[in-house]
Amino acid sequence: MTLLALDRVTKRFGTTTAVDDLTLDIRPGEFFALLGPSGCGKTTAMRMIAGFETPDAGRVLLDGQDVAGTPPEQRPVNLVFQSYAVFPHLSVARNVAYGLEVTNTPKAEIAPRVAEALALVKLDQRGDAMPSQLSGGQQQRVALARALVKRPKLLLLDEPLSALDRKLRAEMQSELKRLQRDVGIAFLLVTHDQDEAMSMADRIAVMQAGKLEQVGTPADLYARPATRFVAGFFGEMNFLDDRRAIRPERVRLSAGGSSRVTEAVFLGDRWSYVIDGTLRATASTDCTFAVGDAVTTVWTDADLLRL
Repeated sequence: MTLLALDRVTKRFGTTTAVDDLTLDIRPGEFFALLGPSGCGKTTAMRMIAGFETPDAGRVLLDGQDVAGTPPEQRPVNLVFQSYAVFPHLSVARNVAYGLEVTNTPKAEIAPRVAEALALVKLDQRGDAMPSQLSGGQQQRVALARALVKRPKLLLLDEPLSALDRKLRAEMQSELKRLQRDVGIAFLLVTHDQDEAMSMADRIAVMQAGKLEQVGTPADLYARPATRFVAGFFGEMNFLDDRRAIRPERVRLSAGGSSRVTEAVFLGDRWSYVIDGTLRATASTDCTFAVGDAVTTVWTDADLLRL
């Protein structure tokens, strides 16, 4: 069953093709991520789903219906912006209620739905607070509650954690995943952060230069990349030649040999090494080498990725 389908969607801006013949689908209740570097077309794809851009070719289908020409406010889709877009002059509860008020939701429904949304994001005790009294993470929760209160079928998340510090970002990743499970609707995350996508998404679509490179689970993309780009975009990778690659954790080191350690970095739970200036290897903390040590690198055919 498919909730959202992009059917050979193309979008151009002048002579630049931002999205090129993109086809993918999102299932009901799925946490899906569009992942790629800046300029890959992921944000443009999201804007076409939301209704802020119109495809030059192809179709955007929601529940099997082509939504071409349907304005954003009439689509069963809500968007959480990168900047949160929380209204500074409105209380938390009024921020959350805003979307219901402008769509003429019956007044008797608004208060209980706002309370329900605030409880989902664990802000049920902060309804009277002003945004200036909230932390960045709490403002993010307000933006989420405001999107969820309208009960969309699909929630779009536009790099929602990029403004948070590393610790808070990790906490919000877990919180978003919990929230998605609790509400049971599909989430579409747009991000350039591989770790963020891998920690939250059920499936990931990797884009480059407007094109779809590969769709799969995080484990599939990491262990079985279909292209050189995907192989290099997920974690670190050693490219041995045009068709063979190996992850640093699959390179085993032993003392002695003709190779030399040219870089050694302690990462807490492991060591990261560079061998002969090019080959990267990781090892547990009980396997310690210093810069200049002679080592032998070992792997088997089963360790190699074929591209």
